[in-house]
Amino acid sequence: MSYCGASLWSRFTVGQKERVRAALYGDYRWSLVSSPALLPINTALEVGIDSVLNNLSEPICNGNFFPKVKIRNSGTSTITNLKITTYLDNLLLNTTNINANLTNNSFAVYTLNSIDLSSSGTHNLKFVI
Repeated sequence: MSYCGASLWSRFTVGQKERVRAALYGDYRWSLVSSPALLPINTALEVGIDSVLNNLSEPICNGNFFPKVKIRNSGTSTITNLKITTYLDNLLLNTTNINANLTNNSFAVYTLNSIDLSSSGTHNLKFVI
């Protein structure tokens, strides 16, 4: 970071942003980013995707892929419905509506709508609640 005057305190030097991100998101400090301590404890509706449970490092050969996501309710209220949108290669693919009964501080696993991955190559998947 540049310390040359107050107006420059928010500017990073070349490569510094990447080094900070590499340190923060690396193996040793990832717990700082994913810590429940970062969530306010008085938020009524706070839900997020904890993880994707499918083995995404293996090729998907049959074409149909059913994503399984682990959802966490970090809010103070029970979650009764969810809408999870799936993007494939940055294009909206589908939306899964889920009736849920996810109490605060609990997890649940949901299987989303099927994704056709019959075209060869590497794809980018993104899930949004």
